[in-house]
Formats: sequence, C-alpha cells, structure tokens
Amino acid sequence: MNDFSKYSEIELSFLIKSEKKDIAKKAFDEIYYRYSSRIYTLCYRFVRDAESAKDIFQETFIKFYETATTNNEGVERIGGYLAKIARNLCINQIRNNNKVKKVDIVKIRLSTVDNDYEKKQQKEVLDLAIEQLPEIYREMLILKEYMDYSYDEIALMTNQTRTNVGVLIHRAKIMLREVFVKMNKIDEKREKENYGIEK
Repeated sequence: MNDFSKYSEIELSFLIKSEKKDIAKKAFDEIYYRYSSRIYTLCYRFVRDAESAKDIFQETFIKFYETATTNNEGVERIGGYLAKIARNLCINQIRNNNKVKKVDIVKIRLSTVDNDYEKKQQKEVLDLAIEQLPEIYREMLILKEYMDYSYDEIALMTNQTRTNVGVLIHRAKIMLREVFVKMNKIDEKREKENYGIEK
C-alpha cells in the first residue's frame, strides 16, 4: 500500500484525478490531513464566527477538488492555493454579510496582571484591536502574524507585489500600535475616574 504522505503536492494533485477511486480518495485525504487545520484557522481568523468559518472551510475544499479534478495541470503549491480560495471566500462573506463587527474600544480594558487568565484577556484584546483595522491591513496581519505565511505567499494570495505586501504589513503594525495607544489612554482615564487619581 502506498504511503501518500511521501508524495509531493503536485503528485497528490494528479493522484486525486485518478480513475481508481481508492487512490483518488487517499490522495484527497492526504491533502485534507496536511492542510485542514491551517485552513480552518485561517477562515476563523478572518470571519470570527465558528459556523461561518466551518461553512467557508468546507466550500474551500469543495472548490479545490472541483478545480483540481477538472484542469489538466497539477497544483504545485496546494497549501497556498487552498489559502487563496479560503481568503477570497472569507472576504466575500465579510463584505456580503458584515460578519466581522467593529468593537467599541471604549468598552475594552487592558490589564497588566501577569497570569494565564490575564494573558488570555490580552490575546482577546489583540484580536479586537486587529478588528479595528481597515480590511486590507487586517488581512495582511492575519496572513503574516497569525498564519505565518511568507511575503511571497501573501503576494500570490492577494495579487499584490512582494514589496507592496511588506509596505502594507509595516503600515498595519503602525496602525495596530496606534489602536493600542488609544486603548491605553482610555484605560488610564478610567483608572483616574474610578480611583480619583489626578495627573
């Protein structure tokens, strides 16, 4: 029995077109095994809703299968190709259904206590801060910082030049810092109001 984990991406993309159904299934299963977790995480990071992420995740693999089994050429970078499909579906979902909602940062309180609960809170605050960014910058940070895609991979997914990807990520980080500064100022103001602290 073949060990499908040893096949390259392009080999797997040809094998899923095999007339032998068991080979085609095993090739697809291997692709799913390699990329399902990463693609679901990508979907969830974009839409921030488990049900929507699950739907987009499933549609991503369906679209990939339909494309891979109908064209004559193989797919060299299956992971990147799946990510591009998922990214486009997520953006359509966000634009059509407004699933990503902006959060009023006045309601967010940053904490400085160093324990697991507070670290979880700070991670949630980071997620909320990223949601405040314009779509293109939010997308770049998700792809680079959360998903760890390279500049070249992001350029391919988003139809940008590598240089432009670098510029957008740099600007996104600057904007994110500005959001955090705003949050900290709000937090300091609340401390003063709550405890009567004056400058």
